[in-house]
Amino acid sequence: MQVLDFLKSNEEINKLFSVYKNEFIESFKRIKRSEKKKKLAIKKNSQIIFLKWFYSTLIDNTYFSPANIFNRIIYENFGDEIAVVPNVVPIFIENEIRDFKIEYRVFTLDNNSIFDDIRSLQRFFLGKKFELKKMDFKTIFENVQDNIFVKDEYYLFQLFNIASYFSAFSYEDIGKKVFLTGNDFDVNFFNDSKSYLKIIDFWLPIAAQLFENFFGDMNPYTVSCLKRYIKNKTMLQKLLDKTLAALNINKDEFVNYALGIDNDESKTYYENYFIVSAYLVKYFVIPLSYFIPIIQPCYISKVNFDFIFNDAEIILKEGYSSYDLLNDPFLIYDLSHFGNKLMKRSDRSRLQDVFDTPVNIDEILMTKNEIYSNPEMQDFWQNIDPKELEELIKLLDEKTEEMVVEEKPKRKLHKEGNVIHLFSNKK
Repeated sequence: MQVLDFLKSNEEINKLFSVYKNEFIESFKRIKRSEKKKKLAIKKNSQIIFLKWFYSTLIDNTYFSPANIFNRIIYENFGDEIAVVPNVVPIFIENEIRDFKIEYRVFTLDNNSIFDDIRSLQRFFLGKKFELKKMDFKTIFENVQDNIFVKDEYYLFQLFNIASYFSAFSYEDIGKKVFLTGNDFDVNFFNDSKSYLKIIDFWLPIAAQLFENFFGDMNPYTVSCLKRYIKNKTMLQKLLDKTLAALNINKDEFVNYALGIDNDESKTYYENYFIVSAYLVKYFVIPLSYFIPIIQPCYISKVNFDFIFNDAEIILKEGYSSYDLLNDPFLIYDLSHFGNKLMKRSDRSRLQDVFDTPVNIDEILMTKNEIYSNPEMQDFWQNIDPKELEELIKLLDEKTEEMVVEEKPKRKLHKEGNVIHLFSNKK
């Protein structure tokens, strides 16, 4: 396939994923041999860890996430009728990293790649009969994980429901028991541009019901609201303000607890807020960005591998969801180019795709290295107030103009919340 050949040979993409490999290995080497549980947690959560890195900025307070850079390269070369989802898988031998494998899933308007996984499930169940109540998803996952793209039990559960929705299985009542078997027909005829919208229409009621169970009649995340949120760019933190209102939470008390002023009542507020935030990421953002590439998220903080490896160990020890690693209210998302093509939002304004010129990965990585190789510069960049940074940018522009005779394109400041992005104002 032309797209896959391009991905394998493109130097910019190889440089981008080399950043992940190198930073992953550097942090992994700092783990002691005796910390076997931490290494096991990292291995178990490697795909989630990649997801967090892929959607997190390379430079704090910018939109320079690997996903934005990667998706822009795809858009520059193939337009908005193709989307690609990558996965970089570390290969472990005896709890040590030996290599990495890069996988890609290509989506087009007339070929929804999630159906590849649906067919894998369909083949697994074909000719077999399972009692529905006694189905063991862990055993099923062990048998099919090599044939599905997202190697995760939660994804398998979602995929199973979607496969049922598209009639990949048959159900038979025998006495008081319900049995399931794979259907012997090609579900591919469901596979066209409308299939993405059908999946959205299937997923959103499940997410909305989850929130209704939590909020009751005060649920702010109804199906119609969630559908609007797909098309409207937003920061998760702003969306979560609806949570505070629905739970009748006093904002001042909530902020006090978040700032470390202990209060039992505020603690309950904070825990509820965290739960809803985790639900939004797990049941809304990730399915619509990584399972099917409709929206494009961006965490505005750079990933620290030491921290995320520690969090992975805690999650494994406490039995939490792996997706809690992805929970962060400072997550921004907007329609992807591909999602915009499908959802047809005519008034799309650019939130993340702020590259007016072709992506220059070398320049981005050079800036990243300059900032994070200097502790003083790193501290300055992470803590500078947006207004102060704006003044600094203006000062740099003025000095540049003094130094050169020819007219250069002026830099334009793009701000969304506390996010700063600098790019050329080229028309």
